[in-house]
Order: sequence, then C-alpha cells, then structure tokens
Amino acid sequence: MKMSKNILVILYIFFIFLISSIPAVQIYKNSFKHHEGWEIDYYHLEFVLKKDNFTIIIPEEWKRCYKCLDWDNRKKSEDKDYEIKSPCTCRIDGFSKSGAFEIYIDKNKFPLNAPNCKSKWLPLRMAGSSLTKNFKSEVGIKKDLWEKIYSVSNGDLDSVKVVIELNPYYTVLEEEPIKLGLCYCEMKFRTFFGAYVNHTMSIENKD
Repeated sequence: MKMSKNILVILYIFFIFLISSIPAVQIYKNSFKHHEGWEIDYYHLEFVLKKDNFTIIIPEEWKRCYKCLDWDNRKKSEDKDYEIKSPCTCRIDGFSKSGAFEIYIDKNKFPLNAPNCKSKWLPLRMAGSSLTKNFKSEVGIKKDLWEKIYSVSNGDLDSVKVVIELNPYYTVLEEEPIKLGLCYCEMKFRTFFGAYVNHTMSIENKD
C-alpha cells in the first residue's frame, strides 16, 4: 500500500524538525580566575574516539611540523639542491616518558568546522607533565588513557571518551547557544598545569 503524498510531506517535515532540534555538539565554557586578577575563558568539548574517526599513525603531511618546514625552506633558499634527510622531532610517535602523545582526528568526523585546515587530519596533542611531585601519577593517568586509545585503534575496544580544549585556536561563531569553529588544525587534550582533566567542569585556581 502506497503512502499518500500528504503523509510523506508530514513525515519529511517532522524529520527536518527532529534533526534541527538536536545540537551538533555541546560546548562547555569555563572562566579561569588567576590570583593576579586577570581572567580568561576556556572552551571544552567531549569527543568519543572510535576506530573509524582517528588514527595514531602520523599522516604524511604532518611528519614535518612548521619548525622543520621553516628550516627546510631556509636551507632550500640557500641551496636549491638541498635534500631533506634528517627526521623531524617535533611530532610524537607513540607514548613519551613525560606522558605526551599525539593522535589525529578525521576532520570530516569532527563536530567543529576547520575551514583553514587543508589537511584531512586534525592533530590532537597531549601535553607532557613537568617533573613535580605529581609527575608519576599524572603520567600514569595519561598512560592509562593512551592504552585505551591504542586499544580502540586496534579494534579491541569500541570507544573512549576524551576531553578536548579548544583554546587558543578557536573562533566564536555564535554566543547563544555557544557555537565555535577552529581557526587552524591543531588541538589539545584538556590539561591543568600539565595534568590531564577528564571532565568539562570548572577548575579552581591552583596556588
């Protein structure tokens, strides 16, 4: 039995309404008040990593960072026959002793637009921890997260939720509700004085 044209129109309108009422992504805004008096707004979001939306393998276009590219260009300007032989050490391959690591998110599967990023991949970096009294525990937390991410990339784990900090490379598109875009490609995991923060709530000032 065929549906009438009117019923199809009604279902189509309902579908459009349903889709438009679902927010694309929840952006969290937190203001950090420094003890010296100044204040800065930080924006975060939660993102679920799945096997098909990221890679831990450094994409070809990211194997040399901007520092290495600047060096390459300078050497090429001095010698047109200059050949790139030395590896670029800006990128992190795997898990470092300080707890730093990098993954690369598929730009087409990330909820924020990055119109100025020409790569298919958005680098997401975990900052390393400083040698403080909390160094061991901070690195341990990052190691645990890295192992979960690694398991997802291998298909041994379905997914893992991470918290991303959008500062400083963001642009505010709408104030209410908050809608942001990325100015460039690179992003960071949310950290506070080197420690990974696995939530989007406010953080009190640290002495």
